[in-house]
Amino acid sequence: MLVQSKESKEKFYTPDEYRELEETAEFRNEYRDGKIVQMSGGSINHSRIIRNLSRVLGNLLEGQPYELFHNDLRL
Repeated sequence: MLVQSKESKEKFYTPDEYRELEETAEFRNEYRDGKIVQMSGGSINHSRIIRNLSRVLGNLLEGQPYELFHNDLRL
């Protein structure tokens, strides 16, 4: 998502503005040097790798005081 003003200059956001917009955003975005940049989706193979890695790590962490989260969690 790139927002431009009437003068065709890029709009820069504060971290607080970004967080506020992210609460209702339809797509995944990231905050980069004052800009809000839409993130692309992963491939099927990437998803399989993450699934398999999550399964292995989740099993290794069982009974530990840690949690495993996927990369699509908004923090």
